[in-house]
Amino acid sequence: MVTRKRHKLNCEASRPPNSPTKCRPRISARGCGRQNKAWGGARQRGTPGTQRIKTRQPADAGDSHPRGIMAQSFTNLIYHIVFSTKDRQPLITDAHQTRLYDYIGGTIRELGGILLAINGTEDHVHLLAKLRPDKALSDVLRDLKANASGWMHDVFPDLKDFSWQRGYGAFTVSQSNVEKVQDYIARQREHHQKKSSRDEFIGFLEANCVEYDDRDLW
Repeated sequence: MVTRKRHKLNCEASRPPNSPTKCRPRISARGCGRQNKAWGGARQRGTPGTQRIKTRQPADAGDSHPRGIMAQSFTNLIYHIVFSTKDRQPLITDAHQTRLYDYIGGTIRELGGILLAINGTEDHVHLLAKLRPDKALSDVLRDLKANASGWMHDVFPDLKDFSWQRGYGAFTVSQSNVEKVQDYIARQREHHQKKSSRDEFIGFLEANCVEYDDRDLW
């Protein structure tokens, strides 16, 4: 009989490497609002992943806006996402990797998001992506993995049994840490010369104060 071991973490004892940091008081709106250096300085208005949402609320008597029209909502939802092949099979070889990554990037764009970084090894993928506020993360990953599996079957006949694991890891990233996470993802092969995929993933869970059970990981 396998004993389930659940890990409970002290969130106050550690700060994740991609945890949000407070904005400096003097930072301008151009630095983290209207413009975004990580996307080449493009203005966010109308950019997929950043949506202005109108809300209806009762108008105050002294409100200068027309009745029923209130201020906009602004979001910057950036996620570091990790998921692996089923049973950690080393199927994403150099012969498949570049085309698969291009396909994943295109799928994220079709879902209204922006892919900021992608890399991985033969058995798992790291994404840094900005997603729309009206798209649930679970729905995006469900569609992404289903489409990518079908595409792999069509393009690479030798991978007709290819599939992804059901679960995933997803961790929010502050704008101030985007470049740091991009660098980490770009250096995946270097990291895994010293650390296994399992140890890496457990490190993310513990750094982000996520409780987990050993049997749920693989």
